[in-house]
Amino acid sequence: KGVTVGVVDSGCDASHPDLADHVVHNVKLYSAEYVNVPPDSSNTIVVPVEEGPYQNTDLGSGHGTHVAGIIAADSTTDPSGSRFGVAPDAELVCYSVGEVAFTTAVVTAYDHLLDQPDLWGVDVVNNSWGNSFRQFDPRDPVAVVTKAMSDLGVVVVFAAGNSGYGNAEMSLNPFSQAPWVISVAGGTIDHHRADFSSNGLIYDNSQPTQVGAGGHTVFTGDRIGVYHPDVTAPGASISSTCSTAGTIIPACPPPAYGNRAASGTSMASPHVAGAAA
Repeated sequence: KGVTVGVVDSGCDASHPDLADHVVHNVKLYSAEYVNVPPDSSNTIVVPVEEGPYQNTDLGSGHGTHVAGIIAADSTTDPSGSRFGVAPDAELVCYSVGEVAFTTAVVTAYDHLLDQPDLWGVDVVNNSWGNSFRQFDPRDPVAVVTKAMSDLGVVVVFAAGNSGYGNAEMSLNPFSQAPWVISVAGGTIDHHRADFSSNGLIYDNSQPTQVGAGGHTVFTGDRIGVYHPDVTAPGASISSTCSTAGTIIPACPPPAYGNRAASGTSMASPHVAGAAA
């Protein structure tokens, strides 16, 4: 208790009973970042959706609500306890940063959070979004804002990406490559890499050397060390909360609400964010 997780995603449906008592801030952002204009308060519209009975910023996707449930659902809709998230006592700060499957205000969300007193109490930030692979650049605006959060003691967690079919190398989400974030691969519940989960490099330019009586392998020399996921978490066929107006993840309207299953490193990342919380 007392731990707050930021969810930068398509938003959260705080009207879902499993999340209703956990979403403390629910914000939708419209920003000039969409057209590559540096975002600031003069060109950003902040819509707090925190009052009234229908507190839903996840109207076009359902993705963010599913992610939020993996973190903090409290199984209100199933008293037998089958619908708990990893950290069911955590609080949530939800940022809706785009429409449907498109992210348009990511840096804006981080800037807005950095402007809030004590970061609104956020201790962990989950990011279940990304792009196709490109070389790591610490000057990338996303890398800059995640470094700023990390420097303030916040744990920043990213989905590793879903471009790993055929064991494709160097398929990582570029925003998950930074040394100060945790890159999460997706696995099955029987501890195998899911076929979609993005990969780093099988070989780099270091030399493997066996040391000690147990033959433990260490690597010496320069390494391309940022191009790999850090940990793996369940990401295949994960059941979680669904928005009352979702499309990518089908809706679960009242009064039954309920859950839907989805797969991806988007589902693996919040497992780690919840564990961190």
